Amino acid sequence: MESVIDANTKPAGPPAFEFHHWMSFLESREREALTLRFVEEWEYHEIAAAKAIPIGTVQWRVFNAKKKLATYLKAPELSRRKAA
Repeated sequence: MESVIDANTKPAGPPAFEFHHWMSFLESREREALTLRFVEEWEYHEIAAAKAIPIGTVQWRVFNAKKKLATYLKAPELSRRKAA
């Protein structure tokens, strides 16, 4: 995903642990779309063809998943700003 996490944010655990923790907030279809897009590095049209769904559906799932995760990933940054 794009750089959503502030570079100064210290991870709470190993990256794999954090990844699985964040993914647990998503529905299975959203997890699958994000994994194929960003871990497996598939293009949207490849995911759409493999899953036999419209490309717009794939794009929506990725967009919606990133939107959901942004809430969790930006939270520490907001807390630091309030404390400053």
